[in-house]
Amino acid sequence: MQIKPILLNALLPLCLLTALAASCAHDDAYVDIEDPDMHAVTLAGTNPFTLRFRASAEWYARIFYEQGDTTRWLNVTPLSGSPQGTSITITAKSANYTGVDRRARVEIKLPGNIGTTVQVTQPPVPRPRRLAGIRRIVTGGTLDGPSEISFGYEENEDVVNSFTVGSGEGAVTYSIKKSGTTGTVTMRIGEDESSFPVKMLDGRAYGYENLEWSFADANTGIILDRSTVTISFSYDTSEDKLLKQVSRQETIQMRNGQTLDTAQVVRQTFDYFYDNLSIDSISLVTVYYTSNPAVNVQDTVQYKLRYPTREEGYQDNNLTADVWHLFVLPEAQGTPFYSLTGFRILGLTGYPQSNFPESVTINSQIHSPQGKQAAWASRYLYTYQRNGEELSSAATDITYPTSSTRVSMTFAYETTEDEDENKEEEPDEEA
Repeated sequence: MQIKPILLNALLPLCLLTALAASCAHDDAYVDIEDPDMHAVTLAGTNPFTLRFRASAEWYARIFYEQGDTTRWLNVTPLSGSPQGTSITITAKSANYTGVDRRARVEIKLPGNIGTTVQVTQPPVPRPRRLAGIRRIVTGGTLDGPSEISFGYEENEDVVNSFTVGSGEGAVTYSIKKSGTTGTVTMRIGEDESSFPVKMLDGRAYGYENLEWSFADANTGIILDRSTVTISFSYDTSEDKLLKQVSRQETIQMRNGQTLDTAQVVRQTFDYFYDNLSIDSISLVTVYYTSNPAVNVQDTVQYKLRYPTREEGYQDNNLTADVWHLFVLPEAQGTPFYSLTGFRILGLTGYPQSNFPESVTINSQIHSPQGKQAAWASRYLYTYQRNGEELSSAATDITYPTSSTRVSMTFAYETTEDEDENKEEEPDEEA
């Protein structure tokens, strides 16, 4: 009968010590923002904002939107960390064209509910004019890719649902129709058209399989190259579903008008690496497979991107068509949907990049005979010209070991109703 009181008396000090230890740990826990003025942050468009703080233990961050806001427009990276890694980057995923401030609350906490709160505001900006067309001029060399593109949009939306390459009778119009897990890409030249299916999920493309591509001589119509192409896309598992990899496999049956005795298989893989929401680097691996003799040869090209800092001036991307890759990677372009161009222009690979880079450093490791016949760039340098907030032109200067090439792009925009009215009101000079 005396055992229970003895056990209870022995347990009470242990419980008390545990409670006191928890209380002490609770009192010593903290999350402190280094700059006390940073408890309220105002974003500049889609430019990233880095918030630094101190934390006594492992922490996590969460985003809370205002009631009724379902757009999920904010990104915080990373969402957790340790006392040694105490900074987060806050970025708006898209520009704010709503006409009113967007607001959200970011909480940085430790397990046990100790933490701090940051109020985030994204002011509205004027909606940009739609991008009507692009002219692309190459000087000092030759590059694959479209020289003239115009865009078509969904009614009352900034979403591109078609684009046209070239002009006149030879112009080719590409359009997309989406239906759940599938989409149909249609190519039209004059009255002639053809189409092919694309696998889709949540508005993103997951690729197509075994599509035959034929390229003919422009003057005679004789087919010079024929191949079968398969493209697939993969995305990360985050809420943003960032594009992580593009795989392209081409089986070549005919080259330069000659049917190959044994088809050659070429597999290209683009891997994307991110710093928050911006592409930090891209790895392009090309493997050539031959069966007679059985040889696999691999080429690797690494692209490292550098962006201007806040002090240097971010280069905002407020274009309504996703043409970021078109001049950031000018050598990776070609016939739309045979290369990578069309998927991005039609917005089929997720969020467009919100900023333009300042330069790209390129490191190439080339081993294949095909690769050794080509000239590989070592650097891209970009310049941008703006008319107010609008990007009026841009240029990519490509540096090769013994030469250089410039890709110039000029941008044309749709006129607004106010501009059309002003033109009508202008007096006739002859009058």
